[in-house]
Amino acid sequence: MQNEQVKINLGCGKDIDENAVNIDRNPAPGVDIAADLRQLPFRSGSVDEVVASSVLEHMVSPYEALDEIYRVMNPSATLFARVPAIGTHAAHADPSHVFLADLKSWRMIFKSYFQSVRVRSEGVKYRDNKLLVAINHLAVKALRFHELAQVWTFQCRGKLKTPVKAPQEWWINRDGSVS
Repeated sequence: MQNEQVKINLGCGKDIDENAVNIDRNPAPGVDIAADLRQLPFRSGSVDEVVASSVLEHMVSPYEALDEIYRVMNPSATLFARVPAIGTHAAHADPSHVFLADLKSWRMIFKSYFQSVRVRSEGVKYRDNKLLVAINHLAVKALRFHELAQVWTFQCRGKLKTPVKAPQEWWINRDGSVS
């Protein structure tokens, strides 16, 4: 008998995935497990796919959540993490977004845990001027200027044998508080 694939949808809120175990810290309709991202109720190496859409930016430091995600993922598992691009409406409109970083920083963070980190962009930063929007769409889609996107989705694979923590950003204190 073949084992079923285990997919978890972290910080799901109202974005329920019928093919996943939906986890959020707040119990709500559709949430399968109410839990903190930093203490997931799964055995080490038991998860095949993790979706963390629009959740890591709510952490003072994403490292605690990523440590736990790394722990529960099996060696061939995939993480899909979606975060808003700094300097965009998606990033700054929500006051609960406490960890915002540029593309280079997010890549550095994910490469601390995974061998392969690929990025896909959605939308563009600029929304008011139609010509600027069109130019930005061209730059993002055709030229892969991901820095001009509204949101980034990272596909992370190949867990490193041991995470190699990226140097903490200058604004994060050793205790995880923000300067």
